[in-house]
Amino acid sequence: MTAEKPIKLDDFVAPPGIQLGQRIGLDTEFVRERTFWPQLALLQIRINSETFLLDPLQGEPSESLLRCMIDAAPTLMHAPGEDLVCLKHRFGWLPGALFDMQLAAAYVGLGVGLGYQALVSLVLAEHVDKGETRSDWLQRPLSDAQLRYAASDVLHLEALHDALRPQLQERGHLDWFEDDCARMLERAAQNPVDLHPHLQFRPAMGLDRVAQARIRRCLIWREAMAEQRDRPRSWMLDNEAVTALAHADLSSAGSVAQVLARRGRAIRQAERELEPLLQAPLNEIEETMPLAPKPDQDLKNQVGRMQQAVADFAERTGLPKEILLARRHLESYALTGEWPSDKAGWRQDELERALAAVRDS
Repeated sequence: MTAEKPIKLDDFVAPPGIQLGQRIGLDTEFVRERTFWPQLALLQIRINSETFLLDPLQGEPSESLLRCMIDAAPTLMHAPGEDLVCLKHRFGWLPGALFDMQLAAAYVGLGVGLGYQALVSLVLAEHVDKGETRSDWLQRPLSDAQLRYAASDVLHLEALHDALRPQLQERGHLDWFEDDCARMLERAAQNPVDLHPHLQFRPAMGLDRVAQARIRRCLIWREAMAEQRDRPRSWMLDNEAVTALAHADLSSAGSVAQVLARRGRAIRQAERELEPLLQAPLNEIEETMPLAPKPDQDLKNQVGRMQQAVADFAERTGLPKEILLARRHLESYALTGEWPSDKAGWRQDELERALAAVRDS
């Protein structure tokens, strides 16, 4: 059975017979076009083969809903990265345990990054219509087509779980998979701050320490301002403006305003706040922070050898190399010697020794 129209959050009552720790399917519809935070527009829940569509624009979660969400073991989702951000920002809570269908599919060799429609077709031989993907989910009332689409996004989660979990067990990868899912929830709960965002900013590569420190300051300021104002990062200060500020002579009063008037996009507040920020001398962190180097053959060769070590591990374990460590993780490790925090856990236990040997050779 499926709810014919969305119900208010505080009107939700769990169906009879639901047990503590029972699995539930969960998905969201959200809009993230003019905001920093995704705007939650619809919540879809699947319990005991029954689908509920909940309107997050009306009311607050009932005690029954909170109990279902937090106590579920596990919550079944597909590629839940932004869904988790939605839940944490809108409600302040997250599922207690998670089973990510997209990640499970990669673990068992069905493919990396499979969409929900493709996964349902491959595993269950069922068709899912994706025609409403880009529709306006904040409009009210939602159309019948939108409601059918939203319900279909949780309709098959239980069957996918029944099919994929045994395969994870058979391959001996269930513990690693569950560790990944737990860390996904942990990252969503903590929302960690990147202390060295300049390392992933391509225009910073090869610049001197002062220029890279400026880029780092701009990116950290932009992140904080975008979060505070709930507007896209590029609306606060776009990449062109960041790059221009890194190269400019900022020694005189009004120099930041002059640069921003010529290059890129920035809010008016940027001129006032960035000038003293960018004119300040290097601090202790910036004096010793890792720098994004100009690409050279030695680094390229070292990262290539690390990629081979990862590929060898993937072949031994039967895991796809794409879910192990990305090139950006290897580049960061090669530069800093610090294991990527978002890849801690079993990957570090299994791979760090081999990669450290490559780095030190």
